[in-house]
Amino acid sequence: MHPGESPFAAHTTPAPVLDDSWENLLQTAGSEALFSRLKKELQEKNDHSGLFYTHLMEARHRLGIAATPTGPASEIPTEQHEEFEEAIRQAATAVGRWALDKGNLGAAWSYYRLLGEPEPIRQALEKIDLDQLADDQYEQVEAAIRLAFHEGLDPVRGFQWIIHRYGLCNAITTLSHPETPGGPQARLACLDALIGALHHELASRLNAEIERVEGKAPLATMLVPPLPPGTIAELIKNRSWLFEDEAYHIDLSHLSSVVQMSQDLPKGPSLERARDLCAYGSQLKGRFVPGGEPPFDPLFNGYDRFLGAIQGDDTDGHVRWFEEQAERELAEGNAYPAEVLRKLLERLGRKADSLAWAGKTLSAQALAPLCRAAGDFTPMVDAAKSQGDPVHLVAALLEQEKLSKTAGKKA
Repeated sequence: MHPGESPFAAHTTPAPVLDDSWENLLQTAGSEALFSRLKKELQEKNDHSGLFYTHLMEARHRLGIAATPTGPASEIPTEQHEEFEEAIRQAATAVGRWALDKGNLGAAWSYYRLLGEPEPIRQALEKIDLDQLADDQYEQVEAAIRLAFHEGLDPVRGFQWIIHRYGLCNAITTLSHPETPGGPQARLACLDALIGALHHELASRLNAEIERVEGKAPLATMLVPPLPPGTIAELIKNRSWLFEDEAYHIDLSHLSSVVQMSQDLPKGPSLERARDLCAYGSQLKGRFVPGGEPPFDPLFNGYDRFLGAIQGDDTDGHVRWFEEQAERELAEGNAYPAEVLRKLLERLGRKADSLAWAGKTLSAQALAPLCRAAGDFTPMVDAAKSQGDPVHLVAALLEQEKLSKTAGKKA
């Protein structure tokens, strides 16, 4: 139950030689005064690890155990284990609180994590305003972002800090990993922040370009994010000149990456802003336009159809378009469009249709959990037959029989 950091790591520069005053203090004032001096010196050096082990050493000394704080657990008699565990908790509490009071959140988290008490660090993160930290306070910024996002203590706030301090490129790279600290809901909130930031940046640049050419900005000078959905579509309306000579107004790799991430969005303003980005992307011309592959070909048009279906804008028409794509590509051996369609149908709550398409693309084994959730093993039976998989055919038949018997009893 110790933090991983050792207080006895090698130093890059020689440590100062200690004099005989330590021995003299022990002989004249006793161990309590010795511990008091040691704690004071370590606090002055901001040595939180040494301070923690000093608390442990003091507890070992009090319990009559060998004083060396890094000694093996076997030195502690069984009957004193519980008391020593409590001493560790008290040491972590004392040092964690001290580090937090000093503003050293990274060090404080080492001890609050040991205690399983993240709330004090969360509360401290809420009070931080990165705008008040100078550019040379790199370590404080890094610690705040690491704790908030990467340690999962306040991932949405941490991701907003990443956008603010390190820009869209870093933020996109960070969110490109499939797992986000805080889980699916935190990921959606981070995606919302990312789309809002890119949407605002693109709108601001378009506004400036229109002002340069037409002499008047269509939007107020001070654009405060997030901007309303539809802002970009309105800016580019009847302004085809914006896209002449293969012109573009934002990093196209950023645009395509964010649009592709947006397919996980639920219906709402953020999804509408993503469609706004698609409206811009679909007007781009020339060699710099990001390429796509079925069913997202052209890329921005395909994603706009996917998002439009989720939004409820001609959902049936968009689904039919994806079905045509899936059937054509399946005939040529490409299952990806069918997987996209399956995901879309699942998002729309059309579970039976989604399961039917899953039966055309997944192995019989992979279909088992989906069939179990849907209460229908027919797609697994069909897949096992077409795939020549007798093991999972028998499994599917037995599962289907079990479902039928259970339904019969309920009837």
